[in-house]
Amino acid sequence: MQCSFVEIGHANNNNVEPGALGAQEDHLMDFYVCRVQPMNCAKLIKRVSQLIPKDERLLHLKRVRKPKSQRKDDGQEPANKKSKGDSCLLEVVLAVACDDTRLKLEPAVRDFSLELEVRKLPARSAESKEELNAWNNMWPTIYFHERSTEHKKKQLELTAEEIERMEKGIKLALEDGRAAPKLFGGAVILCPETGNVIARAAAERSLQGHANNPLMTPTLLAIQGVSRRERKAACGHGMESTAFKNGQYLCTGFDLYLTREPDVYEAMALVHSRIRRVVFAVVNSHDGGLGGSGALTAVHGLSGTNHHYRAFRC
Repeated sequence: MQCSFVEIGHANNNNVEPGALGAQEDHLMDFYVCRVQPMNCAKLIKRVSQLIPKDERLLHLKRVRKPKSQRKDDGQEPANKKSKGDSCLLEVVLAVACDDTRLKLEPAVRDFSLELEVRKLPARSAESKEELNAWNNMWPTIYFHERSTEHKKKQLELTAEEIERMEKGIKLALEDGRAAPKLFGGAVILCPETGNVIARAAAERSLQGHANNPLMTPTLLAIQGVSRRERKAACGHGMESTAFKNGQYLCTGFDLYLTREPDVYEAMALVHSRIRRVVFAVVNSHDGGLGGSGALTAVHGLSGTNHHYRAFRC
């Protein structure tokens, strides 16, 4: 059995080409910048750090740079370092520009006779080398490779081993679906590290009976199967037992394989159960919750939730 898997609706997916964001206003922020004598630069930065707590919004920016008139890359000779006036001043980014920080900076402005200037600078670290070059024209920035688009894409690529495991999972889900009532579908939860089956919807359905319960969907039955496994680990020992404490928080780190895309409330149940990955065979064009049919609803990638998982269509 050979399948091709397409990832859908993930929060980290970005359809904008790397580097195309470099000069867009949405990715710029107002910062307070000033000029200071080189001999006072370290003192000023120390004073500002006392007035304003460490702000992570500045971590991607280099705090100090030479004005353009002093840089060799402008095709001009740098000004004499011993000369006086603006030509020997350094530019320093102090803080994010807002009324609150302006008040906090007042002692430093007074002590160092500063003239604050508001400038639009990159609001985050660059996500590609092209974007880095564009942003460095505005202000020197620090490039974090692990946050780059190239690194993220490489991290998201499926290996041959993963594809083989996913093919096995879909096959097991189809087998599980054959044991279910007509049009019901199948669901299997696997441990990606060992390949072991953790729960099957069909097995959980046989334990609970065949009552007409709207909560007995393949997805929810599979989650309940994992819960049953955890309860069994605690049985006779309680939640303080080593077996229970070493267990998962429901579906943390597990993968779910389905014959059909889960609907919205099933997709949200998977958020709460901390599933790692969902793979399904058939798109749910009526009320799919992962955006498989091209709908805007992609619950697993909502920015307001405290957990995200990856979703693939076979």
